[in-house]
Amino acid sequence: MQWEILLSFSILLGAFGNLFHRLIMKQEQSDARAQTVVYMGLGGIIALVLAIVFNQFEIPQIELIPKFIFLTITAVIGSILMFKSYKLLEASSVVIFMASQPLWTMINSFIFLNEQPTFPKIIGAIFIFTGIFISVYQKGKLNINKGAYYALLAAFIWSFYNITGFSIVQTMGVFSYQFYGSILPALTLLLFQPKILKKIPFYFKKINAITIVTVSFIETLVGILFYMAYQNGRNASEIMPLGSTQILLTVIFAIIFLKEYTGIRQKLLGVIIASIGSFCILYFKS
Repeated sequence: MQWEILLSFSILLGAFGNLFHRLIMKQEQSDARAQTVVYMGLGGIIALVLAIVFNQFEIPQIELIPKFIFLTITAVIGSILMFKSYKLLEASSVVIFMASQPLWTMINSFIFLNEQPTFPKIIGAIFIFTGIFISVYQKGKLNINKGAYYALLAAFIWSFYNITGFSIVQTMGVFSYQFYGSILPALTLLLFQPKILKKIPFYFKKINAITIVTVSFIETLVGILFYMAYQNGRNASEIMPLGSTQILLTVIFAIIFLKEYTGIRQKLLGVIIASIGSFCILYFKS
């Protein structure tokens, strides 16, 4: 299957996943650390089942262990920051700030994966940055608060997670990678902060359990499709900016399903401009 198709499915599913995160985190009893453990733990179990079903389970090679250690650290920090932002901001606002992640990933892919920068990629990145700026510039000032800083920092951290992931799946199957990339952060966080267990029963309540299982399943598939797209295309600097089109879908879905009407015009204009930058990177590669 072509990488563009794989990425398209990943983007569509990921947009719905963003809404589910907000549905849980906006509740008073939710906790960023507990949600990281439950969400990533469930994701790891789902990925393990899929790896076994498709007979693609692998034991990591020794040389991959340092990469998995770094991956685990970035996943724990990035997840906690991201969920903190979902607690303070609307889903549409979180993904707009997280749109800076492709910019960091592009830069990192040039540095660490030896991918070559091109003029269209740079122009596309500028469009994405401009789109973010327009989305948060409301009533003559930048609408930035603590939740925005959490999201921006999470985007920066996640860029390193993705680059490390791209490096790992060059020699490891996607299903096994998704298992280790999910279960290790969950277990590590529990190991260092066992008191989190006291907050996990919140996620066993019926509606919360359905929501967290759903989003874990959706985003496990998102991760698998995302890295399969990279295995087929080997073009991280294109895949990440194109993934930013998920922002547009999330904003639209958040307006429709979560009734997030604040700053609609700025958000829609901003994400459209960001999406133009993404398509510029796809269709003008020279």
